[in-house]
Order: sequence, then structure tokens, then C-alpha cells
Amino acid sequence: MNYLDFLLVYIKSENVSTALPVEFTKLLKLEVLVLSYNYLEGTIPSEWATMRLITLILKINRLSGPFPTTLTSITSLQYLNIHGNDFSGLIPEQIAALTNLESLYLSSNDFTGKLSFALANLTNLKELVISDNNFTGKIPNFISRWRQIQTLEVQGSSLEGPIPSSISLLTQLNNLYDFFHLGVFSIGWVVVWGGGGGGGGLRWLYLSWCTGK
Repeated sequence: MNYLDFLLVYIKSENVSTALPVEFTKLLKLEVLVLSYNYLEGTIPSEWATMRLITLILKINRLSGPFPTTLTSITSLQYLNIHGNDFSGLIPEQIAALTNLESLYLSSNDFTGKLSFALANLTNLKELVISDNNFTGKIPNFISRWRQIQTLEVQGSSLEGPIPSSISLLTQLNNLYDFFHLGVFSIGWVVVWGGGGGGGGLRWLYLSWCTGK
């Protein structure tokens, strides 16, 4: 088989210590790239913007710098996981281009600032994990646009309450895993209806380390 026809590359826990190679762009049919649990350094090569990946997993490496805007050019992405690296700074407005995303893992980095309104454009999201970062501001009302969301994790993200009432519109949501494990603050109360209303599929709701009023 010609290596140029590869659909999947899986290099996990191989102690690879290097920058991300530009040469992956030569794999014109590549759809799934998994390079997790290594020692990869630097950031995403700008040449990767031409790739047509569906799944990209780079979790648990040593990648650093601002959120790599190169990724926002890979509009075919449905699953993006950069958990456990050293990325920092703001989430860029260009992330709005990733409208095919269903799963987005940004946890355990050093992202800061308010959650970009550009995230509201990701209306196909089913999983969003942004825990263990240093965001500021309140939990935004635009979460109501994520009508397909099933899992939402923001513990340790430094976001503040109150819980927006728009959360009751997320009818597919079944896992608010430690959603409010953000420190001691007033969360307010919001009714999450069972049955045919918002939140009807909710199975797990964690309100640890909070003070309700």
C-alpha cells in the first residue's frame, strides 16, 4: 500500500520528542491523526492548513504558544483534542470557522480571557471540555446555541456564575460534569425541566464547591 493513501496515523505513547512534522501534509487522504502522550514541542505548522482531517488528537504533549490559528483552516475537523499542553492566551475569533466540530477538548492548558462569542457558531458541538484553564468572566448566555451538546465540562476554568437560564434550552445535555467546580461563588438557581422541556435528558449534574442563593 502506498503510504500516501493512508487514512489514519496513530503514534501514541512512543516518547516522540520533536516538532510536529510538516510532512504529514503529503498524506493527501489522511483523515485521522493521533499523536497523543508524547513529547512533541512547538506549535502547529502553518502548512497543516491544507490538510483535510476529520479527527486530530494531540493531547498530553508539550505544544505551546497561542491557540494555533492554523487549526481553524482545517474546516473538515469534527473532533479536535489538544488537552494537556501548554497553549495560552485567548481563544481566537477564527475558531468560528470550525462549524463541523462535534467534539472540542481545550482542557488543561493556560487559555485566558472571556470565552469568545465565536464559539457560539459551533452549533454542531456535542462535547465541549474547557476545564483547567484561566478564563475570566461569566458563563455566557450563548451556550443556548449549542442545541446538540451532550457533555459540557468547565471545572477549574475560573469562569464565574450565575448559571445562565438559557442552559434549560439544552435538551440533549446529559452530563454537566463538575460544571460548577469553579471555586466558592453564588450560582443562583435555574430550573432544569424533565420530560419534554429543556434539560430532559440530563443524567449528571455536579454542583460541587458552590454556594446557592
